[in-house]
Amino acid sequence: MDDQIAPLFEAAGLFQLIEIDSGEIGRSHSVPCTQSEDYRRVRLLQVHGVTVLICNGIKRTNRDTLDAAGVEVVSGQTGSVSQALNLFSRGQLTSQTVQECSFEPSSSMSRQELTSWARDLFGSCGYNVERGCSPDLVLVDLVATIKCPACGRPIKIAVCCGAHTHCVQSDIQEFHRRTAASFNARVFVCPQDPNLSQLCDEYGIEMVSPENNEPEPAGPMALPILRGAVRDHDRLQTRAEK
Repeated sequence: MDDQIAPLFEAAGLFQLIEIDSGEIGRSHSVPCTQSEDYRRVRLLQVHGVTVLICNGIKRTNRDTLDAAGVEVVSGQTGSVSQALNLFSRGQLTSQTVQECSFEPSSSMSRQELTSWARDLFGSCGYNVERGCSPDLVLVDLVATIKCPACGRPIKIAVCCGAHTHCVQSDIQEFHRRTAASFNARVFVCPQDPNLSQLCDEYGIEMVSPENNEPEPAGPMALPILRGAVRDHDRLQTRAEK
């Protein structure tokens, strides 16, 4: 299981519940949190009697709700859960100011609408499309697979549909970190934006936009939708080589 703190409370795939008594770390267990609705996440903490939440970013409305419910929020934390826990048990963990993001989502389409559009797009181009459901891959909305036309082996693509948080830049960085080693290609679905396109290029992620809703025809040795290189499939032809 990944020991890293999620980039945002609203993007976490599970909560790690730990008992601490007089600075001593006791029992712990994980609670999956696959619901995207904010009030369900807050309610889940309340049901389990949580008194302190350690997180990175968190929406102001959720922080205010937790504060009102008597839950202390220690935000702005990055790195591993174990490191943050050790610091907290020694009384050395304090809230940090979360850095403002360079990019903000600017789409009228919701995440659900982007996911539905991406599912239809990949499905219509011959991919087998399934919803992402692993707690370790909270930013993967869809997993698209297709048979490689060059070698016949399966190609697995991670698809992130728009911003899961208030911070698109953070999403792209975290999407890269969590999927670079386990997928052959990664796709970020969002409205066309030169800044985001450049950021995706830096992380080896392809950006697909609903504004360009007509995919270019792919040659016999290229994949539909994708334009760049695919990891572990060097014989594939990229769109730039055509």
